[in-house]
Amino acid sequence: MTGVFEYRLPFEVIPDSWGLVQIQKQRPQEYSLITRLIHNLSDTEFNQVLSSVTANDNVFEIRATTPDTFISECSMKKVSFTQLFVWVVEGLQADHPASATLEALYFPFVPLKWTKNIEHAHVIELDLGQEIQVEVKAEGIPKPMYHWFIRGPADSDWKSFGDGPQISFQYLEPVSYQLFSCQAMHQILVKSDDNQDIQGIYSEQLELRLREGSIHIEVQPLTKECLIGRSVQLEVKAISDQPLTLQWYQNDQPVAGACEETLLIQEFSLDDIGDYFCQIKNDMESKESVKANLTYLVPTEEQLESIEFSNENIVIVQQPNFKTEVKCSVGDKVSMRCVAVCKYGLKYEWIKQGMNKDLVDGPNDPIHITKVIPVCHGMQMTDEIPNMDNSVTYWRYKCIITCIDNGERLESDDVLCHMSTYASESKSWATFKVALVICQEEYFSDEFHHLNAPRLDGLALIKALREMDFQVIPLVNLTLQEVRNAVDLFCTFVDETTYALFYYNGHALGYGEETYLVAKDSDLSPNLPLEAQLIWHGEIELRINRCHPLLGLIIYDSCRDVAPDSIKGLLSQAHHEMITFSTSFLIAYGTKAGMRSFEYANQSVCQGVYMKHLLKYIRANQSIGTVFESVTDSFTREEDPSIAASRMTPEFKNATKQILFLNSPFRTRKFSTGFHKFFQICRYEPLYGGFKDAGHSNEFICDLAIQRDPTSGQVIWITGGKQMADCDPNEYGAIFKIIVGPSEFMNEAYLKTEFKCLKDTVLCQTVRFQVIPMNCFLSKAASGKDGHDQLFRPCKGKKSFGMTDGPMFEPQGSTRQMGECSVIELQMSRDPPKFKVVLYAEDQQTICPGVLNVDTPIVKNFPKLRINNLVYKDLVYLVPFGH
Repeated sequence: MTGVFEYRLPFEVIPDSWGLVQIQKQRPQEYSLITRLIHNLSDTEFNQVLSSVTANDNVFEIRATTPDTFISECSMKKVSFTQLFVWVVEGLQADHPASATLEALYFPFVPLKWTKNIEHAHVIELDLGQEIQVEVKAEGIPKPMYHWFIRGPADSDWKSFGDGPQISFQYLEPVSYQLFSCQAMHQILVKSDDNQDIQGIYSEQLELRLREGSIHIEVQPLTKECLIGRSVQLEVKAISDQPLTLQWYQNDQPVAGACEETLLIQEFSLDDIGDYFCQIKNDMESKESVKANLTYLVPTEEQLESIEFSNENIVIVQQPNFKTEVKCSVGDKVSMRCVAVCKYGLKYEWIKQGMNKDLVDGPNDPIHITKVIPVCHGMQMTDEIPNMDNSVTYWRYKCIITCIDNGERLESDDVLCHMSTYASESKSWATFKVALVICQEEYFSDEFHHLNAPRLDGLALIKALREMDFQVIPLVNLTLQEVRNAVDLFCTFVDETTYALFYYNGHALGYGEETYLVAKDSDLSPNLPLEAQLIWHGEIELRINRCHPLLGLIIYDSCRDVAPDSIKGLLSQAHHEMITFSTSFLIAYGTKAGMRSFEYANQSVCQGVYMKHLLKYIRANQSIGTVFESVTDSFTREEDPSIAASRMTPEFKNATKQILFLNSPFRTRKFSTGFHKFFQICRYEPLYGGFKDAGHSNEFICDLAIQRDPTSGQVIWITGGKQMADCDPNEYGAIFKIIVGPSEFMNEAYLKTEFKCLKDTVLCQTVRFQVIPMNCFLSKAASGKDGHDQLFRPCKGKKSFGMTDGPMFEPQGSTRQMGECSVIELQMSRDPPKFKVVLYAEDQQTICPGVLNVDTPIVKNFPKLRINNLVYKDLVYLVPFGH
């Protein structure tokens, strides 16, 4: 039997070079304690330790997955107690009980002492309801734990209050004082050499005294919507050490006889509307509750039947109202409601009359153009603006209420609906415009060659769309699932008042009239399901149609040439849902079915043939149908007949139900919820808005400083990691700046570097810097005309780096900017991009301490192109593909 571990003084620490085998032989009780600690870790805690091992293990190559195999490997590979201690502390943090226990075995005993104590005889006076926080701190080995005690005037002894170095207390009882004290004890029971328990230490006592006469309101009155004719109740509750008196007020006037905690209004009427509060006072103090606003709620017809009113005269409690920022047009619906109450039964009759008022010749009396026209009976009125001649400038509506029993007749206020002289364009204006632009250049399969124009075509279209106030989600080089996820993301911004534009530029295949989009991981295998290789165009169109956009515009800027024989069997067996549109849609194709699409390959800047003509007209002040008619005409008129006649011919299918303009203004001047959602989720500013003193920033900026060591003469880092807060800016020799900001495509970002000499001007001639991607991809443009871009893959888990692990940046004389590269494939990440920086000086490599973590919207808010609902709960995630 190894026995139970006891921490007995004098305690001999475990030598740091001992392994578990030697500890088991020489110190069996401590060995039993260590193994028990590891076995008692939760799965999450044990995995944190394994992550620490993975991040710091360069020698032992521990591959354990369970506590037993971990202990076995550590014993077999002679892991020192020091190394084990470091793994546990870095994995679980120093204040974890397991870390604290190992620390007690590793360091000599240190008795407890207070480093932060309560002042001697400290007294604080508080009001009732006031909250205070108290904190103490002690040091020692084994580490301390804390327990608080409280004692009031009615207590005969101290009572337990809580654990931890900090407590919060709110004075909620009208007692004269409360005493507090904290006991600090070693987390491990320590025994002296004569087998006596080492007791803890007590802090000084803190006395909290109640300020005499203070008042605390425990329950505040609540704002309410009150049903006309029903009773309503307001309530307040307060405590004090002195007797209290109460008085309720309505609109700053005292309510007669209202001197209790509860204010009851038996039959709520229009006279009872207003702000209510309660004044609470004693002989020493007076306090007012918050104001509760009582507004009236008009009863429904069913509720009116169950309410008994005492008034014999008709009282209108809801006047008809019709507010709109624009004039009404023929065919518009006009809806309004009038509600009155009375002891007797009521009859409602709605009437209207067409009027004309000359606004040019002066303020003349209006002319009656039509007779009085009955509309309907009942509280609720719904009418449709009739098709009259232009002489009617407005319609006047009125409700006449008659008491059935006594014949009393009362007319409501007039409601004027002003007419437009033509069908209003605003009915076709959007409250939000959003576009999804997907450009596919690269493909894994040899079946599809890489393309040159999609990225540049996409950038040109993005610029044009933003000029027309579209909010754009631009993405490049996506997989099949990523395209589907991107469409789901796009649809979260689409509703009945949105212009929704989807643009795809890349390879596509045709089969009859059907089009299948190609993603970068698409294949053409007869042995795989069709949906696992290609995306049927109807998936996208039906998905967007389910959101019922005001306008759905879909542009396929791609080939539609005949699919190869290898998958014709799959295509012939495909059964797709019939495509029908519930709202206005226009589908545009860069070429007809069975034809290919071409690029201008001989120009210095590559451009798609279709995009050349689309950019001419997409900003034009023309209806959407006319825009694409112009694009087709321009193509036929200007392109070489050898292409336009038989090899590439654009076409479009127009299913719009009204005249719509892409460049039309918004329906309202106020930002819709779509703008707020898009800004919070897709823009950089909410992430880094606080990094600069002036204005908003959409860049992550990090300054890293170096200097020449005065002792060794070597160039060293003096900021980075934990050193950042300890360095003096006056000691900087030079600054290496890293700037990460938004690319034109949302799943990419730019990374720029700058260098500035401060004190040591020789440094710029002797140093180079390397940026290492730890969990993302970096791409640096080739310097030569015929060179290829350099791709740098993630270096996760590496502790040392070579010249090919990341792009290299060298100072260029006195120029601050050193170079730029791109962070790509961000849609693949779940975690923010991480980078390390390496300094090369005089053939010496020095890694900067710490890791740069850079948040980007796509990773922060919609990793893997799926919205993070835990963060954005107000976004309704719509039904995904295939449901």
